[in-house]
Amino acid sequence: MTKLAVLGAIGVLVLAPALTATTASAATSADCGARPGGGWVYTAKTKDSSPVRTGPYEACAKRKTYAAGKSVQLACWLTNSYGNLWYKENSSNLYIYGGHFAASVKSHVEEC
Repeated sequence: MTKLAVLGAIGVLVLAPALTATTASAATSADCGARPGGGWVYTAKTKDSSPVRTGPYEACAKRKTYAAGKSVQLACWLTNSYGNLWYKENSSNLYIYGGHFAASVKSHVEEC
């Protein structure tokens, strides 16, 4: 093996853990944070018991739960990295999974 090949292999081994750690921590911190968006407010009723979370992922912390039939003011919608529809509540930076509302709600709410 040439000296250049050995040095290149050592460089990859040294840098790989640092790159992985940086990428993982950046992704984790962004998943459950507040996002901008919202314009017109639309009031929709929940179809069932609906947890309200700090971000658009089931893994994000649950802050409260709305009962079925609760009127909720929605500011905007977005899809998470898994392609799941979530709505941002108007009065807070909290999110509710789209499956807790009628499919027609999305047509009345702006994208975040």
